[in-house]
Amino acid sequence: MSRKALLILFGVLLPGLTIFYYYLGGFNQVDYSVKELEGAYTIIGQNLEGKYNDLEFEKIFTAVKKLIKNGQVHGTLVIVNYNDNYDEYEGTVTYTIGVLVDNEGNDVPEGFEIFTIRASKVVRATIHAHNIVMPAPATIFKGANRVAKQHNLTLSDYSIEQYMGERQLVIDFPAR
Repeated sequence: MSRKALLILFGVLLPGLTIFYYYLGGFNQVDYSVKELEGAYTIIGQNLEGKYNDLEFEKIFTAVKKLIKNGQVHGTLVIVNYNDNYDEYEGTVTYTIGVLVDNEGNDVPEGFEIFTIRASKVVRATIHAHNIVMPAPATIFKGANRVAKQHNLTLSDYSIEQYMGERQLVIDFPAR
């Protein structure tokens, strides 16, 4: 390919990729805030401990999405990420994957259990972007930690990811 052809290709490709990145929300900032909560998070779900890319993770995630889609459980898809058990070298993680329910009228499906997480104050990160272009978890945690320090808070060793839609993720970092 000639140099001129490469320049033309690059000249077309770069603006196209930039527009695509913009369309997916790649330039959107993460919104951080401190929220006071009343009560607790009530989650119907399953625990998983294993490798980060364990197929069991996807299996449970899909089963929970199906519970919501079929109307068996009403609420928001959530993943509780227990950061204190993360082993960078082994790649092990501990999650609770489930449905954040907003009332007590849900039946607990077979194989699932109820988890209650108490929190009175959280640092909330709200992300409006497709998951392909969302910031890395370490970047989000760093921003939440910065906001916590500004408000004289110390974050717990877990986070609660709430999947509000295809392009919206709310992550609560409870304070101790």
